[in-house]
Amino acid sequence: MKFSRLKKLITRYQQGKASPAERYIVERWLESFQHDDQRPWGAAEKLQNFRQSVLDRALAGRTVQSRLGLRMVKWAAAAVVLATIVISLMLYRAEPSHVLTTGVNQMKRLMLPDSTLVYLNANSRLTVDFGKRERLVTLEGEAFFEVSPDKSKPFKVRTSDLEVGVLGTAFHVNAYPAVDDTRIMVRSGSVQVVDSGRVLAVLGAADGLTYDRRTGEFNRTEISSGEAPSWWKGVTVLTDASFAMLAQRIYNQYGVILESTDDDVRAATYNITVRANRTLEQTLSQLCAMVQKKYRKEGNRVVIY
Repeated sequence: MKFSRLKKLITRYQQGKASPAERYIVERWLESFQHDDQRPWGAAEKLQNFRQSVLDRALAGRTVQSRLGLRMVKWAAAAVVLATIVISLMLYRAEPSHVLTTGVNQMKRLMLPDSTLVYLNANSRLTVDFGKRERLVTLEGEAFFEVSPDKSKPFKVRTSDLEVGVLGTAFHVNAYPAVDDTRIMVRSGSVQVVDSGRVLAVLGAADGLTYDRRTGEFNRTEISSGEAPSWWKGVTVLTDASFAMLAQRIYNQYGVILESTDDDVRAATYNITVRANRTLEQTLSQLCAMVQKKYRKEGNRVVIY
């Protein structure tokens, strides 16, 4: 993204002329400074003053420093962050029969024919098959759905092993083929989860379900605000995640394959936040500090040892 384009976007934001997508871009970018220092912002007035100073410096073409002085962010890097978010916010309109895919470090914002909004995460595939009696989508990967209500045509999300049925609600499905667990989290409304004709659960707001595709076992959980998915904002929070799930997140963000032959590393569960505004090296350094291991890069592979 050229600097001139960046300045135009910020100017539109300050003048109140930015579109909802443009406002989202600027606000997510401003949040990236908060993520850098990982400390409380304090009073709302101080936060607003800081954000204004960031915008003023951007228009003046000056380097921006995080509020606590921990990091200098040059505008070339800022433009890259913004360009990444722009890609993730492009609105794709799907047809009643359509296949949509994403690659490494790519997210798509989709509008389905019934006005259902979908955020499709990296390395995912969504097949849309709307008929006269039901609205069916098949998911390989991860997506967040805000379903448009229609009692006459139920909305169903089908994964390799589960079917999630809804009328009008907002919920998240994580079903990557390389990860044994399928996870469902409900933000609002309710969903019914079915496995081979067996009703596993009816989940309401703040309910979650983890399903093991190898054994067919599942467990319900309560989702705290800190665990709510937010990867479409450039922040992925992993809680009690398996090594396979961690490896999938690293691949989604950076396009590298995470491996380890260390039994302790592979058996551990991980609580870590992967942020779009961090480099691979920063994320790996944090990870290795947590597990007290080292890493080496071998082409597009990273080995924890």
